[in-house]
Amino acid sequence: RCGGSRARAYAATGDPLAEDPGCAWEQSAVPAIAGGSGPERAVGEAQVMEALQGVFDPELGMSVVDLALIYGVAVEGGTVRVTMTLTAQGCPLHEVMGEWVRTAIRKLPGVERVEVTITFDPPWTPERMKRPLRHQGGAVG
Repeated sequence: RCGGSRARAYAATGDPLAEDPGCAWEQSAVPAIAGGSGPERAVGEAQVMEALQGVFDPELGMSVVDLALIYGVAVEGGTVRVTMTLTAQGCPLHEVMGEWVRTAIRKLPGVERVEVTITFDPPWTPERMKRPLRHQGGAVG
């Protein structure tokens, strides 16, 4: 059983024994039962950004949203595309950070596919945290 990162749990909740919001481990899924009450609502960009608030940079203890690492979000039907960066090109979490983002978004109802593109153009600087995110649908925050 995975316990996740105690540092990330502490950064997110103030409790080092709390659930790690960036942990990708999930118990085996419960099989779906046919005949639900209606079609699932399509996910929107606001829900994606809210889900990404739970993805933390473990060194800085801040979410990828608060750090302004998310450069763009696009939703087309059940596909979510995220363009993001990391705080440094040599970041050892290059692969795992993308997986944390995919995992957080996959939990949203209506999401069938998640594509994450990591770019370093433009390079991230702390000054980016002071600018609102611009994406295909307008300003997010």
